[in-house]
Amino acid sequence: MTQQIPIPAGVVEADANIHFALPYKPDLAISVDGTSALPRPPGFSGSLVWDTKRIACLRNKQKWSPELAKVTGLVWGCPSPHGCIIATKVEHIEIESLINLAKEYANKSINWTR
Repeated sequence: MTQQIPIPAGVVEADANIHFALPYKPDLAISVDGTSALPRPPGFSGSLVWDTKRIACLRNKQKWSPELAKVTGLVWGCPSPHGCIIATKVEHIEIESLINLAKEYANKSINWTR
């Protein structure tokens, strides 16, 4: 669980109108099970970012349920010196473009001649 932060200065690939940043500092975090290391952020690319509405419900003394959660973005970057991950706001994601990009990547990553 985390809160959105301003995009750090120097992350030129990210436009605040289209993208957002989330803090990610594995060395300062504690894993849920208390024993395993947290994942490295480059493995997060393609992950969905959710606004669970959990904090808003607590503040407003409302009952929370999973149906309140909404997808807010898609992770694509982790500018390592900045201790954050970058995501594109969901309203700026073109599903057809995303599918085509995934197909293109799959074709480059898999040796089809085996």
